[in-house]
Amino acid sequence: HPLEEIKKTSSQVLVLHGTDDEVIPCSRAEDYRLALQEAQVIHRVDIIPKADHTYAKKIHEDEVIHRIVDWYIETL
Repeated sequence: HPLEEIKKTSSQVLVLHGTDDEVIPCSRAEDYRLALQEAQVIHRVDIIPKADHTYAKKIHEDEVIHRIVDWYIETL
């Protein structure tokens, strides 16, 4: 039950999700946002437009890397 488990974290959380993910619906990112908010965990949810489940296109991979770097700069 990942949504229950994530509430137990003491770490800050970055959730990335692509709008064109056919494996896990993009709406799942909102479920994580709500769970983290409820647990008062510092978090950010970023949605990558047109990205699939594996961020297969270079443009999406680059966007993920950019957002991760930004997250580290913000939170470390």
